[in-house]
Amino acid sequence: MHIVLMSLFYGLLSFWITRFIVIFRKQLTSMIGMMAAMALGMTIGLAMGSLVAVWLPDQFFHSTMIGMLIGGAVGVMAGIPISLMAVIDGLLSGIMGGMMGTMLMVMMSADYVAITIKLMLVICSGIVFLVFVMLLGAVSPDYLKEKSFVMSKPIAMFFVIVFAIIII
Repeated sequence: MHIVLMSLFYGLLSFWITRFIVIFRKQLTSMIGMMAAMALGMTIGLAMGSLVAVWLPDQFFHSTMIGMLIGGAVGVMAGIPISLMAVIDGLLSGIMGGMMGTMLMVMMSADYVAITIKLMLVICSGIVFLVFVMLLGAVSPDYLKEKSFVMSKPIAMFFVIVFAIIII
């Protein structure tokens, strides 16, 4: 059950960042967009690769492929509004993150799996929050106020992350 909740949580964070990128794509430079796609693909790939490895124990190939596909897909979705270079950057980073997450959990002792999953939740959600703050800093305050919505407030994402960490 926790794996499903964590997967939904990572899906929500991915949607949140990707939607922000789509709405404010004209305000974001190519470098910021590439960094966001790379960081989001790598982070979600790492987190989902870890979760899939726990969900499918002893199926290393399937865990690796699913983690790579999820990470690559998230990286591509974050990079599409920016440029082809951001798409490639997000894809490659997501693939690498998916592999690394699965390898981490395969090499982990069974005693430390639950602790590692919780630690991955804190680290990955923290990185996604920092990416969101970076994206907010790249958009001019006037344009941000003009197209403001609930999901463009850092405090909203912060509370969602804290709530998820407490609940999960």
